[in-house]
Amino acid sequence: MFEAKELILIRVFTSDKYKFKGKVVYQLLVEDLLKNNISGATVLHGILGFGKEKIIHSAGVLDISEKLPVIIEICETEENLEKVLTIIKNIFSQANINGFITYEKVKSIIFKREKK
Repeated sequence: MFEAKELILIRVFTSDKYKFKGKVVYQLLVEDLLKNNISGATVLHGILGFGKEKIIHSAGVLDISEKLPVIIEICETEENLEKVLTIIKNIFSQANINGFITYEKVKSIIFKREKK
């Protein structure tokens, strides 16, 4: 069974090296989203990128990168968009880190397994 739905795709771009309260920030963010009943989140680890400082960070064999990019993707209803953005902004402010957020409407198909 599947359900077609319009959702908001939120992407949070930051670094894998930012820490706060003894944990990496992306883990804290996912844990906070879970505690606040957000539908789901996925963390993607980048192998190459640059940001505000204009320094390329790479995961190559000969490179020892100080920090690599991570993207946290969240699909949520439009009604919960402000809730998600507030959670993200609070963590970024408290941790005093760099990053940015994008969001857009997306059409989704949610697959649900049949209950037996």
